[in-house]
Amino acid sequence: MSRLLETIKVLDGAPQNIIYHNRRMNDTRKALFNSSEQIDLAERIVVPPAYREGVVKCRCIYDNSGMEFEFIPYVIKNIGSVRPVNGGAIEYHHKYEDRSQIEQLQLSSGADEIIIIKDGLVTDSSYANLIFNDGARWVTPATPLLKGTMRQRLLDEGRIIKYIIPAEMVPRFRSFKLINAMLDINESPELPISLINL
Repeated sequence: MSRLLETIKVLDGAPQNIIYHNRRMNDTRKALFNSSEQIDLAERIVVPPAYREGVVKCRCIYDNSGMEFEFIPYVIKNIGSVRPVNGGAIEYHHKYEDRSQIEQLQLSSGADEIIIIKDGLVTDSSYANLIFNDGARWVTPATPLLKGTMRQRLLDEGRIIKYIIPAEMVPRFRSFKLINAMLDINESPELPISLINL
């Protein structure tokens, strides 16, 4: 089995959104390892001095025998083209370190980014959850491949709502954003729906 992963935003040395990362990691460990131990990442993340300014990506890689941490400077991905792709039978209910299936879909698309369609419904991009603006509100697919921590926080705060989005509905929206642990709704660039090559 592939090791698992939590990607955590570190802002000026302080890990962000830890409650949601703890919840997902502990739920994953319960589901896959039958472990009832509750781990608090705030007690385990030690940010090296060189990474205590600005925005940094912390990768917590773990399995049933332990965890390790990596720290990487973060740069927002520049997206100039987006293409919907058929995800087939792809499954990604837990955040695995091995993302080869998703990476292959991305590489074969010929676009900067993809929207993965499964059973006719919009799920996620290759690295983020999606939110769409209809002119009055932001909605997120009710059928994501992975229930992201930022997505869950925004749902809990009532800032986005879940909606079943068939692929053919996408052109009806005005714009979209990609959100993940590193990209809050206010930080993610708002992209025109015309960027999606349907």
